[in-house]
Amino acid sequence: MISDSDKYKLYRERFLENFILPGAKSGCSIPANQRNDTEITFGDGTLYLGWYLAVLATEKDLDYKRIDDALNSLERLMKPCGYFIRDDVTEFKGLKVHSDFLGANIHMKEESQDQAIHLLMGLMLLHRFTPGLRARYLMERIVSWIAKNHWVIRVPGTERVVARGPYAHFFSYPMSLINPKVEKSVCPIFKFIWKYLMHYYIPRIYTTTNLHLVSTIAATSNGWREKTFEYLLKLTKRNDLWIYPMINAVLYPSLEKNKQLSNWEYNICEMLFLAPEEGPNYDSPSPWRVAHLFLTEKERQKGTGPPWAEGMRFSGLDFMLMHNIYLKLKEK
Repeated sequence: MISDSDKYKLYRERFLENFILPGAKSGCSIPANQRNDTEITFGDGTLYLGWYLAVLATEKDLDYKRIDDALNSLERLMKPCGYFIRDDVTEFKGLKVHSDFLGANIHMKEESQDQAIHLLMGLMLLHRFTPGLRARYLMERIVSWIAKNHWVIRVPGTERVVARGPYAHFFSYPMSLINPKVEKSVCPIFKFIWKYLMHYYIPRIYTTTNLHLVSTIAATSNGWREKTFEYLLKLTKRNDLWIYPMINAVLYPSLEKNKQLSNWEYNICEMLFLAPEEGPNYDSPSPWRVAHLFLTEKERQKGTGPPWAEGMRFSGLDFMLMHNIYLKLKEK
């Protein structure tokens, strides 16, 4: 049996060797979400890039070279207006590559609201725990582009909406908290829906599978203000999404939040303990048998993995971020 810190070192080494190419050239510093010995998949590349940035931002010893490479890679994917594509990966160490960039449908590589939301989370943690304003500038660019088109994500130079997840109206108010310059573009109706209805009617508005969108943007923006942590805890207790109130507690710290989280420390430690030493994979014990624990509904965490993931190994970014955030909370 090894400690969580030793397990983290194994996960980090495994990730850097098997799930990402170093550097900032085309295809580099974009995390893969799953692989086996012959194939590797870069699905939701910028979503996983957000989690990679979050992991780098919360490490005890900051690796500024990898941080710069990851930010340079994001800017490589991004146009000056703030619109971005998901990845530009075409090869990886001789394996067969599956990526949105290489997909038969050329529109599958386009930005979507889930990619933007998880990037904002990683950038916000980077802004909180590293010097400089680069992460803040990138957040403002991402939000400004979405707001410019009345909270509908469009492809620059066209009137066409992106192929997946173009309508970000429900998230316009919390996004405006990240970039106050766009506050006037938020429709009062959607501001009301978010502030007073969203946390009560999430299951009716978003499926459990997409609950991570609400939880991520709320944690990142402190979107329900003084009630954010309380509402996130309610969502967490039903779905075991412990990472989101933890993220909120390190971004917007208070003794009361730490005190409340200490009541659930056993659950958090148990989840970290259950992560397999060899890294998460299709045959791992519950709940680590999914590509990303905190993007997955509770029923799938407890069941078998999906058929298309059979034989796959997963990145482990979910464990790595939870481990880092937990240590930061313990410091307080």
